[in-house]
Amino acid sequence: MKNPDIFFQLCESGEQIIRTYECTHLRKIFSPITTGYLTITNKRIVFHSEGRSLTGKSILINEMPVEDATGVNSYLGASINWIQFAIFAIILNYGMSLLSGILPPFLTSPTFTVLLMFPYIFMWLLTGNLLSEQAKKRIVQSLSELAQNRIDLYKEIKNYQPHALTLFYVGLTILAWTILNSVSFSAFFRFPILAGAYFLIYLFIFGRHRVFSLAIGSRTMKGTGIYIPGDSFRSLFTADKSAAEALSAADAERVAQELGALLLDITQLGDVGIDKWVSRPAR
Repeated sequence: MKNPDIFFQLCESGEQIIRTYECTHLRKIFSPITTGYLTITNKRIVFHSEGRSLTGKSILINEMPVEDATGVNSYLGASINWIQFAIFAIILNYGMSLLSGILPPFLTSPTFTVLLMFPYIFMWLLTGNLLSEQAKKRIVQSLSELAQNRIDLYKEIKNYQPHALTLFYVGLTILAWTILNSVSFSAFFRFPILAGAYFLIYLFIFGRHRVFSLAIGSRTMKGTGIYIPGDSFRSLFTADKSAAEALSAADAERVAQELGALLLDITQLGDVGIDKWVSRPAR
């Protein structure tokens, strides 16, 4: 857990910070990453974040009294950024349409795409678990002999694997486009298959996002006192740059596991519960 600069004011009647969790990250176009923190004091629960964008600085502070909390509902799981995927698929489709009319036929042929993909596949075989260690050693020894032992093969793989991965993605994209355009499909079947191919490529490149949502019930408000929706994708193009809707951060799992117990100890045990969590080291 990090200890950020707290930009909300602590009250003068003995308020002290018990825990501060780094629970959300928000990445937006043309803006730095904004981190959302959940701070628990002996008097309040405060979700706070400070963001910056091209339009200026924004601050979000959402708080409620500790004794007002009636329940905690949290979720941490994987999600797909469907807006990002739709944009990715459209750009990929129009980009491939343009390139297929410009590039020579050989550069969009299956043979060339396999050549683009081969270096990464080879590196993956040498660093993965598919081949036995004995087979890997034989391959490395043979290649070292060809290079007259002038290179450290594993070091070279580590240096060049990111570049090979880029070529793999390019080759995979061209291969999917070429195959689907060389086979006679009606538009009814072609577009879903192409979308499926783009989706697999998207997962290869971007993967899944871990999202975090949190709702703390309020007794006096008769509803939710603090709510982190966990849907960062709706807020990609909104004006608010504070991390109220964001991906999970370093302490999201810890919040889900221990926040309920922390609040119960504070409200039911008083100073004993506070001392317990203040002195308890973060796991």
